[in-house]
Amino acid sequence: MKARVAAPIAMALACVAAPSRADATADAEAAVTKAAADLDAIGASDCPALCKALASLETATKHLCALAKPGDEVDQKRCSDAKGKLEEATKKVRAKCPACAPAPPADLTNAPTNAPNKPAAIDHDGVKDSQAVGGTYLEATPAVRSTHASRFPLFAIGWSPLRLVSPPRLVALSVESAFGARFSLRVDGAYGRDDGAAAWEVGLQPRWFFAGTFASGVFLGLDARTTHVPHEGDVLVNGWTLAPVLGARLPLGRTFFVGAHAGPAFALGKEPTHRVVPRLDLTLGAWVF
Repeated sequence: MKARVAAPIAMALACVAAPSRADATADAEAAVTKAAADLDAIGASDCPALCKALASLETATKHLCALAKPGDEVDQKRCSDAKGKLEEATKKVRAKCPACAPAPPADLTNAPTNAPNKPAAIDHDGVKDSQAVGGTYLEATPAVRSTHASRFPLFAIGWSPLRLVSPPRLVALSVESAFGARFSLRVDGAYGRDDGAAAWEVGLQPRWFFAGTFASGVFLGLDARTTHVPHEGDVLVNGWTLAPVLGARLPLGRTFFVGAHAGPAFALGKEPTHRVVPRLDLTLGAWVF
């Protein structure tokens, strides 16, 4: 008699649990789709918003993969597709904003499936410590919080070692300021001694990063400078020049970078006798946040 009663009860409970799990999976899959769409809708130069949207996609992907049943081909395909979206999105964000995009976790299936429901908290920089996905709150990982807390570089200081090699052999330093993610203004100065007399140079260069950003990208610039050398000797230029340049910058970790640019420099004065001279620069520098 007890067996006859227990069997229908178990079947009823199974029927109730199945739709509940299916609904949770559908909600989690919808959250992944929405997070990916929100990320695609953000402008390429808005690094803080891109970081937040990437973190939301990571959290949603973890939740969906946590709901996937081992051995269930449909569930595993959902998880695999979400991982693919996260990996592709992470590559795109890193290309635009290298200072804030972490690599996707190697395994997204270990996220807790039944985290306790609680109000979402806000951390010191205004980013939620907890994310609501499919009605369940999941704790943001330390990697996500560090991503949100990272900041875009505002200034760069650099040293040009080539100026010590080519005549008139000057010690050259530069300061560059960002105006948004794609525009910057570089000011540089150089000083040295030529046969006991002072030689110096001052330059100004606005830049537009048409590929990538101020932190890492390819740029077009307009280099305007004046060079004063008491004894010309074998120097290529002595006076005012204007040069369109093409260059690129590559970060070396989170603090340092290397950059280079080149282009033809047109003499604006009577000197030198060569009207066009090459402009080549290599910069080793560091970010100032």
